Amino acid sequence: MALQNFHTSVIEKGCHNTENEPAPALETYAAALSGGPVGPSDHILKANRTLIMATCMSDGRLLKPTHPVMSLDSTFLYRAFQSSGPNGQLWAAYTEVGPFTWYYIISGTMSSAYTMHASELPPSTNVKPRTSFPPSLAYTYTLDGTVVKAMNFTGTLDIPECSVTDFQYWTLSPIMASGWALLGELNKVLPVSETRVVDIITSNGDIHVVYLSGEPGEVVPVTVYDTGSGTTEVTSCTIDSSGNSYFLFPHGPCVDSM
Repeated sequence: MALQNFHTSVIEKGCHNTENEPAPALETYAAALSGGPVGPSDHILKANRTLIMATCMSDGRLLKPTHPVMSLDSTFLYRAFQSSGPNGQLWAAYTEVGPFTWYYIISGTMSSAYTMHASELPPSTNVKPRTSFPPSLAYTYTLDGTVVKAMNFTGTLDIPECSVTDFQYWTLSPIMASGWALLGELNKVLPVSETRVVDIITSNGDIHVVYLSGEPGEVVPVTVYDTGSGTTEVTSCTIDSSGNSYFLFPHGPCVDSM
């Protein structure tokens, strides 16, 4: 998907094609997941700051996936044969850091409910969905940091019928040996992006340190999830003068050097 600009508000007075944008949130998510280059093109004084800042760091750098969003192959099977795939739009992107992969699944429209299988997802360097899939947490959230739903991903994900105004967005986060999962920045479209999470240090197959990058002084809320208790913890990490911070997984704190 290639986008040059997007709207973040419904009212777009003076727009050449229409004065109303029916799906500004979907446009914003699709733009961020595309990996750029993108930019908001709202009418003066009509921009939605929350949506714009959900796509980037405080200095405006786009938070990007490793692999940009693309339609699943199964969507083309349905278009050709009216079976073996979703009757609608179903896309996926992923972020790969160290040995771990976070998947992002988005459906802009779905004419009927569909059960997506892990084997439909694109392969990363470390995950080959057609043969196996690591223990993962499937979750949805709102940009105020609230986890709406979280469940163990058992290889299938039910996507309900939806439209551009109530689109579906899911993240798959790997579950560590300790039972914790790194959910990331839940005030961003991509809670774990290769722009922000530069590297991960592991120990005994588990995350030990998460190396964060950003604008000096920027505060990054890092959310983790305990699959044992079904609870979240949030640690606020302040980026230091060199543009770095190190989050000690899973309970924190964040430190300026290692």
